[in-house]
Amino acid sequence: MKIYLVGLMKMRYFNYFLLLLFLACIETKGESIVKLSDSIQYQMITNDFIEVLEDKSGTLVIDNVSDPLMSSQFYNVNRNYALNENMTSIYWARFQISNLSGKQKKWLLEILDSRQDDIELFQLDDNNRYIQTKAGINGDFHNREYQHKNFIFEIQPKSKAGYYYLRVKSKARTSFLMRVSTSKFILEYGLNEYYFLGLYYGILAMMALYSLFVFFMIKERVYLLYLLYTVSWMYWSMLADGTGFQYIWPGFPIISKLGMFISKPMLLVTFAFYSIEFLKNSDKTILNKKYILYSIGLYLLFFLVQYSLDLSKILDTLFLIPFIIVVFYSYKNLQSGYQPAR
Repeated sequence: MKIYLVGLMKMRYFNYFLLLLFLACIETKGESIVKLSDSIQYQMITNDFIEVLEDKSGTLVIDNVSDPLMSSQFYNVNRNYALNENMTSIYWARFQISNLSGKQKKWLLEILDSRQDDIELFQLDDNNRYIQTKAGINGDFHNREYQHKNFIFEIQPKSKAGYYYLRVKSKARTSFLMRVSTSKFILEYGLNEYYFLGLYYGILAMMALYSLFVFFMIKERVYLLYLLYTVSWMYWSMLADGTGFQYIWPGFPIISKLGMFISKPMLLVTFAFYSIEFLKNSDKTILNKKYILYSIGLYLLFFLVQYSLDLSKILDTLFLIPFIIVVFYSYKNLQSGYQPAR
């Protein structure tokens, strides 16, 4: 009898242990918290902190997604920074922030990928109600909360962890790449970033103007094609970092929205035709331009049907093929003694 009681007690403790282990697993699943402290100036919000919900109908509102009954609908993602796979859906992302800092700091949420059509942040106020802040390339640039190339939202995290919700709508493939940082950090890094971006675009602008000048002087088509390639590269870069919308076309969001679809094909086509024109100047005809043109045609074909099928990985591979072919022919021309091919 005594042995039976001892065995029963051991079994009971073992069951308690399993129960505690089970509860711990439930509590930690998807409960990673972004913790802010005095020792940090910024914290990246990686996939470890983010949960995502896909709203295929586009009808969900904050009251729906913040309902505890909807928690099971959110899922963790393995893709880098939660790329939106279905561009016809609206995506909700949520994450928790806890402010453990003892100092008075102004904290900002910065969305580093600024290609979303519409993006809305929902955070709880002091009355436990969700307040909404909007951004995105659908609206005028000057309507943003902060006049910055990235989307920046002011947040007021409490010591007790609370959920923040992002509602994202985008016709282009984007990500939830973001970080929480102090206003001091954004000011300091922003000055350096804009300085180097100024140098970068200044060099590209000088290359474009020089090509235009030489074209008018000697009338060689290769310089006109190089000008178009340089301008295409500038356009693609300004779309990627958001400086075009900030400085060049702030009142015309349609330029950014259109650029999300045409900038990469435009960059590829201008590069290919410039390369063909340049490499054919070789005395020895090594270049077979049909392979470059076929690879571009294949890319454009898949580009047109990508919105019916999920072809993103195939499309990224096809985008690289014309560049690889050009490098191959450049090497062959260099071997033949055509030194400009370098």
